[in-house]
Amino acid sequence: MSQVDVMTADAYFETRLHSEAWEQASTGDKVKALATAERQIGTLQLHELTPGSARNEAICEQAIWLLAASDYHRKLESDLARGLVSRSVGSASEQFTPRAAGRIPLAPMALALLDGWIQQYRIGELR
Repeated sequence: MSQVDVMTADAYFETRLHSEAWEQASTGDKVKALATAERQIGTLQLHELTPGSARNEAICEQAIWLLAASDYHRKLESDLARGLVSRSVGSASEQFTPRAAGRIPLAPMALALLDGWIQQYRIGELR
């Protein structure tokens, strides 16, 4: 059973600016996003005294980040997981920091909410 249910997340997003991705998602997708976010946050080595509210808010932030991801961002995350470090089209190019295998991308706001409670992490990624 999920630690954060849809009603709890709905209440959280009622007071959050730019929560359209949550509001427009179906109930089924909200449940899936929360379950996925909870699994991803659960992979962190959190300090045993982490307040439940910080963890729950981080789960909500990870869930909306997952819902808001575009096809481009999902493909980019997949490419990064396979070792992509740069790409170019014409004169435009992008460089990426190599990501170690097995790292899960973390929503910036989720990371900020858990900052100080995570025992080991790299910016923007879960170990």
